[in-house]
Amino acid sequence: MLYCAAAVCAGGGCWEKIEYRGTFPETAKSSTTPAPPAAVGDAPSPQPQPAPTVGERYTAKVESNPTTPPGTPAEAPPTDPTATETPESATNESTPAAISTKRAAWILGSRFSLAALANDRGIAAENVPKWFDEAQTMAESLNIPLAALPERPATATPDSASREVLSYMLDQEKAIGPKLANDFGDDHDAIFRLALRTNLLRVLNTPGSKAVETLSKSITDLGPRSGLPIGLWQPLLDVLNEGATSAAIRTAVPQMHERIEQHLAAEP
Repeated sequence: MLYCAAAVCAGGGCWEKIEYRGTFPETAKSSTTPAPPAAVGDAPSPQPQPAPTVGERYTAKVESNPTTPPGTPAEAPPTDPTATETPESATNESTPAAISTKRAAWILGSRFSLAALANDRGIAAENVPKWFDEAQTMAESLNIPLAALPERPATATPDSASREVLSYMLDQEKAIGPKLANDFGDDHDAIFRLALRTNLLRVLNTPGSKAVETLSKSITDLGPRSGLPIGLWQPLLDVLNEGATSAAIRTAVPQMHERIEQHLAAEP
C-alpha cells in the first residue's frame, strides 16, 4: 500500500495523515376514607412504568440491531481489514442495563471509529448508522458532543482511506479525549483513544510502515494510562513489535477489542 505521510501531533501522541491508494412517578397521597373495594372480576389498574435508562435504551438497540463487521467478502475484496471481524457488541450474549463510564468511553471510541472508517470506504452501508447510533448514545450518556460523520469522498473505494476521514477522526479525538479526562479521569481518555487508534490498525497495517510504528507507540503509552490489565492489550503490541503481517495485525485487533469489551462488561 503506497501512501504519503506527515506527522500530526495531538494530546495522546502523533497521528499520520495518510493518503492511500491501492425509573416510578410519585403516587397520590392516601385518603382517610378507604377506597371502595373493586368489584369482583375487575382487573387491577396498570401501574406506570419508569422511563428507560440510557443503558436500557442502549441494550434495546443492541438486541434489536445486531451488528456485523464492516464488510463481507461480497462487499469488499479479501484485503479488506474488517471483512471477517465481528465488533464487540455482536459477540456479547447480553448487555447490562447499567453501563460504566469506562465502558461507555470504550464503546464510544470503538463504534465511532468503525462507523467512520466503513462509511469512508463505502462498505457495510447498512451497519454504519447502527455503529454511529451506538456511539452517539454513549456520547450522550457522557454529556459529550459527537460530530456527524463526514460526507463520503466521491472517489472512495474499499481499499483506500481518505485524508478527510483521518482528519475527522483526529479532530474528534482532540475534542472528546480532554473532556473525558476532565470529567471522568485520564484513564477514560486513554480508554477512548485506545479503542479509536487500534481500530485504525484495521486499515493502517503495512508491516514496518511509519503508521504502524506510530500506532504501536500510541498503544505503549495508552495501555498503562488506561488502567486496563496489561494482558488485554500487550498481545497486540507484541504482534506489532514482531513485525507481523498485515493479516496477523487484522486478526489481533478484534481479538484485543473483544478481550477489553468482556473485561469492562464484567466490571461492577
